[in-house]
Amino acid sequence: GGDRSAKTSFSSSDINMDDEVDGSTGLPSSPHHTSHSHFPPLTPLAQWMLQNEQIREVLFESVFCGLTWSDSSSANHNAIVAGAIFEETPLGTFAPAVYSQLFQQALMGLQSHGMHESARSHLLSLGLLIYENASALYPDIQSIVLSLPSNSEENIQTFNRFLHKKTNMPQHIYLKTKKDKFRELVVDIIGTHLNDAYKKPPVIFDLPEIIFKSKALVDEDEVVDSLPALFQQ
Repeated sequence: GGDRSAKTSFSSSDINMDDEVDGSTGLPSSPHHTSHSHFPPLTPLAQWMLQNEQIREVLFESVFCGLTWSDSSSANHNAIVAGAIFEETPLGTFAPAVYSQLFQQALMGLQSHGMHESARSHLLSLGLLIYENASALYPDIQSIVLSLPSNSEENIQTFNRFLHKKTNMPQHIYLKTKKDKFRELVVDIIGTHLNDAYKKPPVIFDLPEIIFKSKALVDEDEVVDSLPALFQQ
């Protein structure tokens, strides 16, 4: 009950686009956020909004549904917000089925907006974030990945071992490698431009010689005079 739409607007002003987190707020540290996160931290106001169960539910529903909107720029923005609010929300806040749905929305966004470079990057980061943090607790997420084309139990387990293995890689290289490996698991569903999806390799035949016939000279004044007629009703 109640007005679910009241004061739930969420914009980029609610995301702290600086890399440094303000430690003077006195707020508890975010559950999943690190200084090397793919997503910027939320502002104190946005963190406060997430403490309200009703507002939090509306935010998640609105932002994750927006991942499949037809506009790639909007989907890209929603992917950034989705990652930021997911990082600030402890696991177990929602029912297990909700986490599967959130992961599916990220994959559907990839399918819809894989041709948009920035949206693809943020949607991959979002899918990886959900998988890495929630798949161990909610096995349905791994089942979703297993159902994708070209995947097997073996390559999923290989990826899982990579996630849990200690590494000496520099942090930025580790994050990129982790994201690339996740991309390999979902690459078959990442959308492409229509012209790429239907592109065929050119076929060259032994064509006959082309003979150009000379054209009769055209009166330039006649051409100039006829141009306005093209724009007349």
